[in-house]
Amino acid sequence: MGLPLNVPSILVVEDDTQAANIISLILQQDGYFMKFVSDGEQCLKYVKREKPDLILMDIMMPVLDGYTTAARLYENEETRKIPILVCTAKSNIQDLFNSSGSGNIVGFLQKPFEGAVLRAKVKKILGMTNV
Repeated sequence: MGLPLNVPSILVVEDDTQAANIISLILQQDGYFMKFVSDGEQCLKYVKREKPDLILMDIMMPVLDGYTTAARLYENEETRKIPILVCTAKSNIQDLFNSSGSGNIVGFLQKPFEGAVLRAKVKKILGMTNV
């Protein structure tokens, strides 16, 4: 089953079910196709089958953390151009960004974040500022 045509798809990689549900409630207002997985290993398996337009990823997760997952996605020719927006509770976001070495990380949001900020960042990343 492929992703719906002409509907931007977002993969949320988040081990906290409540946080994933909040993200879904915020972004479903804009009509995105949403898919959720709970760790980096599941993310890599999903992205092997489907190529989402954007990945929203937590950093601290079981099995495979966000930075390792982002690095593996970037190493693969087929997935390196999928943008990743990192959603993290860590406070030194800019330092983490500079040390990550993953060119597919396009931005960071510190938890907790406002819904309007998330929606605006997603629209900007997806090039949908006129939506």
